[in-house]
Amino acid sequence: ASLKPGETSTATETDNYTDTEGKTATVPKGYTVSNVEGEKLISQGLVITKDSDEYVWIEVPKAGGPDYSAVTSTTVDTDEYYTAIENALIAYAGFAKTGSDYKTTKLGWKDEWYDSLSHTYDGIKWYSYDGTEDASYTSGDATSTAGCGLTYEAYKTQYKKMLKSVYTNGGFWIGRYEGSSGATSSDAPLSQPNKATQTLTCSNAQIAAAKVATTDTGNTGTNTYTSSLMFGVQWDLVCKFLEGSTEWPAEYEASWYIKTDSSSWGNYAPDSDYHTKLTGSSTDYRRMNIFDFAGNEFEWTLEHATSYSGSPCAVRGGLYGGSGSGSPASCRNGSDTTKRQWFPSVTLLVALNPDRDTSGTGSYQNEKNKIWIGGGTKVFLEGLYNTFVPLPGEPYRVRFLFT
Repeated sequence: ASLKPGETSTATETDNYTDTEGKTATVPKGYTVSNVEGEKLISQGLVITKDSDEYVWIEVPKAGGPDYSAVTSTTVDTDEYYTAIENALIAYAGFAKTGSDYKTTKLGWKDEWYDSLSHTYDGIKWYSYDGTEDASYTSGDATSTAGCGLTYEAYKTQYKKMLKSVYTNGGFWIGRYEGSSGATSSDAPLSQPNKATQTLTCSNAQIAAAKVATTDTGNTGTNTYTSSLMFGVQWDLVCKFLEGSTEWPAEYEASWYIKTDSSSWGNYAPDSDYHTKLTGSSTDYRRMNIFDFAGNEFEWTLEHATSYSGSPCAVRGGLYGGSGSGSPASCRNGSDTTKRQWFPSVTLLVALNPDRDTSGTGSYQNEKNKIWIGGGTKVFLEGLYNTFVPLPGEPYRVRFLFT
């Protein structure tokens, strides 16, 4: 039977939850639907919890949502079927990749597998970062996970699962908070408030995100879920979902606060004082029960940043050292696979993560002669010039799919 408000709130098997408005979300086995006012309705950002971790349902409605007419005319599980779903989701989200505006679109940026040297593969041929065939690339390895944390075949499988799951279930779950470290490096990342964000390479972030599902001993049976980083189209769908918030000021349309200037709801400079904050540090940074989707720190996705030869990993959402107009919630940027990211601000971040890789070289000086060491803790190193600080990468946000 479906879960309902005021009745059974914990799923003993993967089941549907129907709220008082008649909207439905698929709840993984073992997760509990929040009974807190403001967290029980899908239209406001439905929250589920397990072991203190919290996730929010991103509705992609069957009725009044994407135009799936082309999907229904295809054979299930064919390439045409998945392409039709993908096109419908992209059109619905309103982020067609036809322009060069980094805030909303990037020409050619797409959800596709790439290796650590910014090359892509179609099962037969190899291509350079910009999509041109590279017949001289003989060192390509489609089984490598060094780029985005998945092999070529695993990426394709995961992407198809995502498309079908969103289409079938009418949405997906994402972490309410940016990811933070578990008790040990082998533990799944947390989605909890008041934590220092965990910053990793894109590949290691994907490996960590997958642990949420694989280490869940209750994730058994016929209706299991998988966990992963978000694909680019999913980030766009979250942006679309956030437009439904009733908290936007009336001065502009909702999309303006997501695509043009997110200063009013994110941890940005100068109000950030040029440092990152703990997860969920302020309700001012919350929309539809999701915290820090704008600002604080860029977050990894599985989208391929095709504009940059050495920075194929797409990051989204802006950061503490940038402005809300320069890097709003929708913005895209590229980062490299070795986790050193030169931020567009004059500050550098090093998360206090014992598992970080501190290899690499580089130098930078900020305007106040101070280097900020982040992860919720700020340390002033006064009067430093050309100070090397190795950057451990970006934080991330976990999402669920049903298989």
